[in-house]
Amino acid sequence: MSSVEMIKAAAHRVRTGDYSGIQGINDRSLMPGIDLRLLALAWLADHPADDDEPATSEWLQAVGLVSEGGESVDIEAALQRFFARPEEAKDGDPINRTRGELRRLMKALSIPIKESAK
Repeated sequence: MSSVEMIKAAAHRVRTGDYSGIQGINDRSLMPGIDLRLLALAWLADHPADDDEPATSEWLQAVGLVSEGGESVDIEAALQRFFARPEEAKDGDPINRTRGELRRLMKALSIPIKESAK
């Protein structure tokens, strides 16, 4: 069973409270705690601790989305539009977005970012 399947199965058991299909565990009373831990770890893996911090130009460079010196990269124009206020998009004045918002955008666009594990 893949990790995605395991997480989906754990979420189903937590929602329904049905642990009758579990095999190989003598004490089923342990399963809710095991499932909740699995779900918490999956959530934490998808929501780094710095998700609410601003996506500064230094951080954008560190994760490889903007080159040093502001040299153009393939997605830089799209990022500038994402970070611009609608009324200021022509001026390119950035709005304060969070790292989490940018991570989810990159994931949705299937664009990997290079973050170091902390």
